[in-house]
Amino acid sequence: MSHFTVFDNTGKLIRTGFCPDFMINAQASAQGENVINQAAVLDTQYIADINNPVLTDRPANPATIDKTTVAGDGIDVVVFSNLPANAEMIVKGTGVNIKHSPAGSSELVDFDLPGTYIVSVHAFPYLDFEVTINAT
Repeated sequence: MSHFTVFDNTGKLIRTGFCPDFMINAQASAQGENVINQAAVLDTQYIADINNPVLTDRPANPATIDKTTVAGDGIDVVVFSNLPANAEMIVKGTGVNIKHSPAGSSELVDFDLPGTYIVSVHAFPYLDFEVTINAT
């Protein structure tokens, strides 16, 4: 029996498991899937080079913010900077659930209502960046 990890053509890990040695290659069952004979941590690792598949720790997300408390008035803003080119922002909170792809490396975010908001920045292969914003 052996551990396996399945990954896609971008190096993103899809699933990991344990199976008989002779079934390792069968674990990559869909088009674009590849498999290595190793266990992995799906959230924190990836394959940097699919032609030379080695599990690698995902780099820290370079995103930064200027503050975590903002007026919930629709005017005061939080500045997100150093956003990776492929970033997707998700805002969840008081009556809000928004997905947004920023156009540049920075983004201004305002909140119309007081409350607590969770803002996530996803940009593979970077680790996810998540911050709690308090709008008062």
